[in-house]
Amino acid sequence: MNTIFYIINETTKNNKTKQLKTHTHKSKMYQQETFVNSLIEASSEERKQKIFRMIERKKKTAEEKIAKMHFLTEVYFEEVNKLLMQEAITGSMCTEVTFYVHHFKVSEELEKLGVFIGYPNEIATRWLNEMADPDSTFLKNPFKNWKGLNFKILSRFEGVDLKSGQGGMCKGEPTFNIEFSWIRNTKTWSKYRGVQKVDKDLTLEEDKEEFTHFIPTLDNSGKDYNCSFENISERFSSEKEAAKGFDDALKNIGLEPVNFGILDREFDDDDDDDDEGSFPY
Repeated sequence: MNTIFYIINETTKNNKTKQLKTHTHKSKMYQQETFVNSLIEASSEERKQKIFRMIERKKKTAEEKIAKMHFLTEVYFEEVNKLLMQEAITGSMCTEVTFYVHHFKVSEELEKLGVFIGYPNEIATRWLNEMADPDSTFLKNPFKNWKGLNFKILSRFEGVDLKSGQGGMCKGEPTFNIEFSWIRNTKTWSKYRGVQKVDKDLTLEEDKEEFTHFIPTLDNSGKDYNCSFENISERFSSEKEAAKGFDDALKNIGLEPVNFGILDREFDDDDDDDDEGSFPY
């Protein structure tokens, strides 16, 4: 009888031991699976956040592009017009105007978010082209535009800052100069950078306008371009198509376009609002 009881007791102990081992094994597996799930969840959440930040950055970039054009127009457009008229009534046909560099950058806050809308010289070129376009949505009065004016950025940039020895200072802030002139050959002038209208005397059909664009080459720095009247493209029937052709030629040599589609490297109020009434002339 005692032997039977001993066997039953040992069998019970063995069963309990097996159950405990099984439970422990399952518990460890559960813990491992729980940890893996936590890793997967953490990775998934971070990927979601990255996508959200990318979407938010693209949105802010698009907004800043528009906001920057409005800001520059509000701060400079009328003031530049006054300066140009002051020079014109003296008999001058050109003048230099000084601009603050930081007005042509994004704010530090947006820069930290990865918002980039172009280098200052690119933003300046984009704004000048907008002011020269009668159809620009940034002009309050479409009949009051800069079409026909010639622009030349005199100061050189290296990235978002002026090159060493370039530009000047006003109220402790770096400045750069743009030359405005109102002498032009009406036969060949175009509102787009790198584009010229073919002289009517040289067109095949007198009543049809034709355009060409320069074929740009890299300068010695490798960061800017040169153009020559001896190196031009085939003829285009559309001024805009010629401008797109010039942009494509710039991209082919590793430079950013100057007429269309800049970053679109794709805007929040600039932190320079305190200087809106301060014009560095």
